[in-house]
Amino acid sequence: FPTQARNGASSGLLLWFNVLLPTLLPFTILSDLIRRLHIIDTLCNHIASRTGRNLYFLYPLLLGLLCGLPLGAKLTAEAVRSGQLSRRKGQFLLTVCNNSSTMFLMGYVAEVQLQHPELIGCFLFFVPLSSLLAAILQTVFSTFFSTICKIASLHTPTPFYAASSDSLQQRDTILHTQRIT
Repeated sequence: FPTQARNGASSGLLLWFNVLLPTLLPFTILSDLIRRLHIIDTLCNHIASRTGRNLYFLYPLLLGLLCGLPLGAKLTAEAVRSGQLSRRKGQFLLTVCNNSSTMFLMGYVAEVQLQHPELIGCFLFFVPLSSLLAAILQTVFSTFFSTICKIASLHTPTPFYAASSDSLQQRDTILHTQRIT
């Protein structure tokens, strides 16, 4: 068992070093450079001035869908912290863009591991679709549960001790009334 664990850990580290690091590191560095030079801010402000819409969410969405985690989550968190996205939009985006890298799945899984490059289209279609479906379900359920919590907060629950005390008083009154008659 220790040999299998060591071999598995070694294979995982080699995969990370040989495949993931060279694939994701340039995108992470380039993304940070774009953010620090305010290129996306300038572009989004220019588009917003013409259309009246905040399209900043497209940046973490596209990079998150292509590069996957942790880049999508990192960009979304930075956008929420800086005020460019609302917390609600950020939660929605995290569900959509915090997944396995579509490029990694297409390039490494489909071509190298499975040796079926025809699966690239499936990965390109189903990974974003499943993320979008998960985000829609999350939105529906969070709205549903927040509505239930609001309804529940309108009713003031009777504390247990008060309910049991009232029951005991009613019982005593009934018993007392029955003794008198």
